[in-house]
Amino acid sequence: MQKDRSDNTPIGWSAVGGQTLSAHRIPGLDEKDQPTCGGSSSGPATGIVAGFSPLGIGTETSGSVVYPASCCGLYGMKLTPGSASTEGVFKLSNSFDGLGVLGRTPRDLALLTQIIFNKDRRELLGPQNLASVLDDSGWRDLSIGIVEPTWGVPYALDKWSGQDVKSAYEAVPTRLKDRGAKVEYPLSVPDGTALKCGEDSLITAAYAEFPKRVEEFISNFEENADLKCLADVIRWNEKNPDALPEPYTTQTELIRSRDSGMSEGRHEEVCNELRRLVLEGDMGRLMDDKGLDVVLAPSDSTLVSYSACAGWPIATVPLGRMERNGQPFGLFVLARENREDVLLKFMHLFEGAFAQVGLLAEPLKAGAR
Repeated sequence: MQKDRSDNTPIGWSAVGGQTLSAHRIPGLDEKDQPTCGGSSSGPATGIVAGFSPLGIGTETSGSVVYPASCCGLYGMKLTPGSASTEGVFKLSNSFDGLGVLGRTPRDLALLTQIIFNKDRRELLGPQNLASVLDDSGWRDLSIGIVEPTWGVPYALDKWSGQDVKSAYEAVPTRLKDRGAKVEYPLSVPDGTALKCGEDSLITAAYAEFPKRVEEFISNFEENADLKCLADVIRWNEKNPDALPEPYTTQTELIRSRDSGMSEGRHEEVCNELRRLVLEGDMGRLMDDKGLDVVLAPSDSTLVSYSACAGWPIATVPLGRMERNGQPFGLFVLARENREDVLLKFMHLFEGAFAQVGLLAEPLKAGAR
């Protein structure tokens, strides 16, 4: 949540521990050129790469699991919201947030997902074990849509138009076709910035919910002093400037959320419209008309907005590392509601088809800073 506190706070930074550093850092490389670990679930992602844990769990509104997983060269997946308990989890919203899993292999994700699925999802799954979808039956059962390499990446255009990254991405459609998959490339669909209801968006709707989520989270603690709500948190930070060390001393996003003013009726209208825009708009229609099981996009892209607005699961797979600094990058993979099995099948087959990528997430080398 540190990124949501202020509009000038870097991804992966916290007032407690400072800046989370990528485990892919290169000794001696200029700081501005070092790889990023992404965020906001940068802790679990970096911890796995560093060898502290084989698995990780995070929460995602829009990208907070799959983005750091991609930046760290891992596999990651946000589950369909509501498919795993979020009791005790500090959430931005109930409308868009869900748990996500991170690991080195698709099998790791399948086993962890099976464990954290709630009773309803396990019943929906039936006797099938998620790990059972990780077979080598081939690509012929999968129909895949792939957008262009610079789709939905306004803040990472240089990266995805760079020759090394672009070439790796553009090799994917051919490789998958050669393996027998049905591929639609390039898939033409508006990027995630088109998902708006008037002047409102996923962010404004989530921010309108956040004050209630703060109150719920604080209520979990018996001793919460004078903190009862978001306004109390803002006032406490103002009175205790040491809690906001330089240079990140502002609370712009907390204040924006506190002052949202969106009515419950308007909030419901916005959430319903955002979901409709995905299900009945270009993305849902294209997936129906072309019979697509998954849609692939760059791992910095706004495909995460489609996932959040529709309540669909989304995953990431590692594709390569940038030549200039070793920064891992990958693909986002979108599937329909409750189709984690399809995502896991794709990830497993992808792991075999792109074996040359190997385990990008090598344990942190001693002394790398």
